[in-house]
Amino acid sequence: MVERKTKPRKMNAARVLFGISRIGYTPASAICDIIDNAVTAEANNVTILIKKKNQSFNLNKKDNVEEYIIIDDGKGMSESEIENALDLGSCNDYYTKDSLSKFGLGLKSASFAQGERLEVISGNGSEIHKEYVDLQEIKEEYFSVEDELTDEDKKLADKYFRNKTRGTIVRISKIRNNNHPSIKSTIDELKEKIGVIYYYFLTKNLHISIGDDEITAFDPLFVDEAGNTNLDEYIWDGKSVQWLLKPTKIQLDDNVEGDIEITMLPHPKVRKNEGISDASIRNKYHITANNYGFYVYRNGRLINWANRLDIIPPDQDFYAFRGRINIHSDADDAFNIDVAKAHINLSEDARDSLDDYIADYKRKCKTAWQNAWKKYLALTSQDSNDISNEITIEIGDSVDTSSIEDDSPQFEIEKNRREAAIVQESHKRAIEDTLSRMSDEGKVETKEEDLTLEDIAETMKGSSSVDALNKIFKVSTITDNKLWEPYVDAEKKECVRISKNHRYAKLIYENNSANKDLQILFEILLYIEAKAELQVRKEYHGAELEIVSQIMDEYRIAVSEKLAKVCRKEEGKLPPNTEG
Repeated sequence: MVERKTKPRKMNAARVLFGISRIGYTPASAICDIIDNAVTAEANNVTILIKKKNQSFNLNKKDNVEEYIIIDDGKGMSESEIENALDLGSCNDYYTKDSLSKFGLGLKSASFAQGERLEVISGNGSEIHKEYVDLQEIKEEYFSVEDELTDEDKKLADKYFRNKTRGTIVRISKIRNNNHPSIKSTIDELKEKIGVIYYYFLTKNLHISIGDDEITAFDPLFVDEAGNTNLDEYIWDGKSVQWLLKPTKIQLDDNVEGDIEITMLPHPKVRKNEGISDASIRNKYHITANNYGFYVYRNGRLINWANRLDIIPPDQDFYAFRGRINIHSDADDAFNIDVAKAHINLSEDARDSLDDYIADYKRKCKTAWQNAWKKYLALTSQDSNDISNEITIEIGDSVDTSSIEDDSPQFEIEKNRREAAIVQESHKRAIEDTLSRMSDEGKVETKEEDLTLEDIAETMKGSSSVDALNKIFKVSTITDNKLWEPYVDAEKKECVRISKNHRYAKLIYENNSANKDLQILFEILLYIEAKAELQVRKEYHGAELEIVSQIMDEYRIAVSEKLAKVCRKEEGKLPPNTEG
């Protein structure tokens, strides 16, 4: 048996620390990681100071940061505790059960993500000690340097420490001013996020200030506005915050519990007739494509901002869904929390438990959102669909084939064959869509032979009222997420179906709800598109018709997906602009 031999390996400490720091910190997120230590140290006051490199430049200038200084009046540290704080992978003995720290890397990784030098100045009621680590001084050996307090250090301690002797100063200097964010952008990000990240602490006895500007707690769920009102999805008018789920315990994994609560935020568009713009509602409640889902807190500190957790669909009908989950350190494995405490990946058991638990609340949210919008439309004006269908009467049903018609019996037979093939294809698509719709409604066992004409008519119109067949139908969905498709009914009337839940259609019908002219033009355009496609198809039959139909279908899928992609990418910029 070969004797086991250990072989010492080289380590470039500076490169290791720099590598650890490259985990996606912005200056604001790095500062928040350092604030975590102040919260753990039971600080009542935390002050953030950002020094300019060149005083003559304004706050909008990039690459102009000299130092970041974070000061707290917490318990402070002895000399040995400072040394432990500067160790890589600090000892667990110094962390309490509900500490916001996890791996003992936060102070170092956050600091060196911004600059080359980290200084820690701290006192626990008697002497104040100072040590620093400088990446330019360490290479193969990792070490800290004990240093004397400067006059500025003493002034800061006198001003901000408890009894002038208890507290901690973290100074990050030798900032890498190479495409470094402006001071203003960092302050704006801190003001936006600190109130949410430390919501639980700021509502108690913690005060966080940027200079002299104190940050207030911000509740993304707006539970104070919800009061005691529980959401009734069939009555809610979309104008107020309502409870979907009041605070309760949830079993997430084996022996792992969490606290969960969910609110429903107002619909941004239903107060336009009161002179209240949707932009003002969106701004107040932060309703955007990036702000719905679950805010996940660990030991009272936000670690994940509005995460859908692969449970909430990417659908604007859920934009008003705001959930909050608060977990403790014992849930770290179930949530697979990363080094930066910023990303989570639920275990399969935790995801399944959460998905099952909130299934009914998701349904209530979507139903409430859609019903509130329907109520608003019913109170405002005539639906554009009615006007568009009136216009189609003037356009007429038949395709102009005068240029190719003749009086021969063979031509009439061929014409009837082509039209029959198109009707048959439309009917086949209608059956497929009806089975898909009924499956979505929970009727998964329904087969083609079980379908009635009423079932198919309901799918075609998006409504059970089919007494008068029009030509422009707004339906809930079309297969392959198509925006539109032609449809020929049994009487050979040329029609178009428009998916009202396609992102582009929602942009037309919801974001531009007051612009009926735009909606009419949109519907007429798609109606003519459908008529033109049907006209082209009538030139073919048999195998050729099948190929042409497939090409046309692929074309509509491609157009629909590109339009949806534009809506996703440019949300808030498309008219009407919802960012201002």
